[in-house]
Amino acid sequence: MIDLAPHNPHTLTIATPVIAAAGSLGDVVSVARWLGLAQPETDHGLGAIICPTVTVAGRRGQPQVLATPAGVLYHHGGASLGVKHVRERLAPRWAGYHVPVLVSVAGADAAAVAAELTDVLGIAGFELALPALTASEAAQRVMAVRRATLLPLLVRLPGELPDPVAVAQASIVAGADAIALIGGCLYASS
Repeated sequence: MIDLAPHNPHTLTIATPVIAAAGSLGDVVSVARWLGLAQPETDHGLGAIICPTVTVAGRRGQPQVLATPAGVLYHHGGASLGVKHVRERLAPRWAGYHVPVLVSVAGADAAAVAAELTDVLGIAGFELALPALTASEAAQRVMAVRRATLLPLLVRLPGELPDPVAVAQASIVAGADAIALIGGCLYASS
């Protein structure tokens, strides 16, 4: 067992180090039966799942699909789930899963989304997706979300940062429980 938030009273203990990146499994509900998430004895190999980005109102995107020799690439095109949809329809289902589900938040309304969803059963924590920012700008965003929730907070760094170590350190000082490096590939506890 791995605790990604060892200093957080809410803890985030995961069974394996494999975390499905934000949105990679859609709203989670659509793949839950296939993965056996509601079955305690099923070995799906996942430590946690991060749902697609959630914004206050949600938004439609322009999905893009690109065929490559290695397979198909998909991008959500800016789509996001809305707080009301998550609270009323998705989180009650997530509460019955045997793997923690975290909510991805980003942008200007990240703290508002975290505040709206912090006490919702089925939400184990939040992942804050940071754009390319300076360390002080990143710290401000992390502090805003940390003030909105006491649940575990993972901060995902973008792939293009001039000084990722400084941004990671500033994020931890500002309240991040763990850091996701380069778009959700690796998590490191603070």
